[in-house]
Amino acid sequence: MRFSKRLMGLMPDVYAQCDTSGDLQTFFNVIGPTLDDLKACIDGITELVSPNDCQPDFLSYLAALVGAEFDSTASPTPQRRKIQEAIERYRRTGTKSALARELAALGWTGAIIETYHSVLRLNYSSTLNNRKLPGSKYNHGIYYITQPLKDNSEFYSIAENHQPAGTICWFEEVEISLS
Repeated sequence: MRFSKRLMGLMPDVYAQCDTSGDLQTFFNVIGPTLDDLKACIDGITELVSPNDCQPDFLSYLAALVGAEFDSTASPTPQRRKIQEAIERYRRTGTKSALARELAALGWTGAIIETYHSVLRLNYSSTLNNRKLPGSKYNHGIYYITQPLKDNSEFYSIAENHQPAGTICWFEEVEISLS
C-alpha cells in the first residue's frame, strides 16, 4: 500500500469527514512518493550488510566493517567468502572451542582448562576435593592453557585475541621429562 493512502487511513475519521475540499488527501499525495522512496531505501539496507547480496562496489566497506582483509584486484566471490569467514570467526571469538581450533591449526596439542571449574565455592560444597582457593590465577584468568607452542609470540597473539576484556592472560609451561 502506498503511503498517500496509508496516511489517510491512519488519520482519525473526523479528519477524513471534514476534508471536503480534498486538501488533506492532496497533501498526502505530495509527501507520499517521498515516503515511498525512503521506505524502499530502508528496505534495501539488508542487501548492503549481507556478503552474498552486497554489490561488488560495496564489498570493501563491508570487509572494513567486520575486520576482514580486502583485495580489490581479486574477484568478488573469494572476497565474499573472506567476509563470511570473518563474521563467523568474530561470533566465536572468546570461546574455548575457537581458541582450541586456532591453536590446533598451528600444531598445538595441549589442553585448555576453564579455571572457574577449579575454584572453591564455599557456599556450594563442603568438601574441598582438588579445588583451589581463589588466587591470582584462578580469579583473573578464564582459560588455563597447557603446553604453549615453541613460537610463543604467535601463540600469545592467538590466545590474546580470544581473551575476554578485563582478564589477564597467563600461561604455564609444562616440562616433560623422558625417563
